[in-house]
Amino acid sequence: MLFNSFIFILVFLPLTLSGYFFINRYSNKAAQILLFVMSLVFYGYNNPSYVFIIVGSIIANYILARYIAKEEKIRYRRVLLIVGLIFNIAIIGYFKYLSFIKWNVNYFFGTDFVINSVALPLGISFYTIQQISFLVDAYNDRKMTYSLREYALFVTFFPQLVAGPIVYHDELIPQYRDESKRKINYENLLAGIIWFILGLAKKVFIADCLGNGVSWGHENLEALSAIDAWILSFAYTFQIYFDFSGYSDMACGIAKMFNFSLPQNFNSPYKSLSIADFWKRWHMSLTRFLTRYIYIPLGGNRKGNLKTIFNIMVVFTVSGIWHGANYTFILWGILNGVLSIINRYTGRFAERIPKFIKWSVNFLTINFLWLLFGAKGLKEFAVMIKKMLSLNTHELAVSSEMLKSFNSYIRPDILMAMAFAICIFLPNNYVREKRMTYPAIVGAAALWVLCLLTLNRVSIFLYFNF
Repeated sequence: MLFNSFIFILVFLPLTLSGYFFINRYSNKAAQILLFVMSLVFYGYNNPSYVFIIVGSIIANYILARYIAKEEKIRYRRVLLIVGLIFNIAIIGYFKYLSFIKWNVNYFFGTDFVINSVALPLGISFYTIQQISFLVDAYNDRKMTYSLREYALFVTFFPQLVAGPIVYHDELIPQYRDESKRKINYENLLAGIIWFILGLAKKVFIADCLGNGVSWGHENLEALSAIDAWILSFAYTFQIYFDFSGYSDMACGIAKMFNFSLPQNFNSPYKSLSIADFWKRWHMSLTRFLTRYIYIPLGGNRKGNLKTIFNIMVVFTVSGIWHGANYTFILWGILNGVLSIINRYTGRFAERIPKFIKWSVNFLTINFLWLLFGAKGLKEFAVMIKKMLSLNTHELAVSSEMLKSFNSYIRPDILMAMAFAICIFLPNNYVREKRMTYPAIVGAAALWVLCLLTLNRVSIFLYFNF
């Protein structure tokens, strides 16, 4: 089920909210069960078979975590943790990477393994690493005070289930137990609605309109002029931000309606002055997971420069692989790692550079990296770079087909200018004060109506593919 669909907005969310708070009057446990069941309905709406995968994963990980926490001998505890890690990696490996692995084996070794297309269950990358973090914490802390009901709801809580933010058990489960959160808080409800509307507007008015042009451009690469290619690259840079941050805003807004808080996932990333700064602002919940569960256990920056460089490269390579089974993602992760290392060891020199120059270079670098990230393959990426660097006279014009492809009520240049201004000059929705004034409520209501009028063009979120 999609946040940006009528069935979710007009049926599922109102029913779930009202049912949860009504049942909470009598039993918090029953309310949690209802929320868990509704989360499974949300998750399995388009493909019920996905429910069996996530439920099986939850039960297996919960049992493993209990045994890990109870085991006295560290070597047996370590074995159980390794079993758990292999189990989770195997699940995500089968659905996400098996075809890619087979293709590479066939290509390099001349084998003829049959490559069958395996549907990627929604959110599997997200809920798998949340459960990995749970197993590791059970190993380190040896505390297991959660019921299966609480753990299952932690994994499946529908606002963050499919595309994050990535939440830790000790952030969310204590909120389920907080008695002060069991009654409707109308201030939180209204603030959550406004937050949801702002995220929905990002998706339908900016990301989806830019996405029309991006899709057309990728389908007609050979017909693009150099200017078209540059437009395509910037359009994707803004599309992926407004699409993913829009989802995160909606997720946080929904959680707020239930009186719950989810971690911040974005902090105006396109204001960053370096790649390192960018990764402190973009997909922050993934960055902290990679830092906490990979970078620090490997030694972080505590074991000398060479070890630090190695650890950084491991983290970013894992990040690239996590995003998808394609050499574009792997190379994207490696390049981010290399640039982060360069940034780390040239920091003093960079301090002397004017901020505008640093920002400009960094923004163009990010744009280049997104071009690689969004390409269907390395060949397509090479074609895009070749197009962008073409200096032939006839290449320095915008094609009418490119302009029409955006299919937007707003001209593409104005749309991207608006996207740029929002990214650079306005505060992000996490820090924006959601004032409950009449102008704010009326403005949100008007925006809400406009959003509903555009939902006849429902599209999935980009990060559903990762």
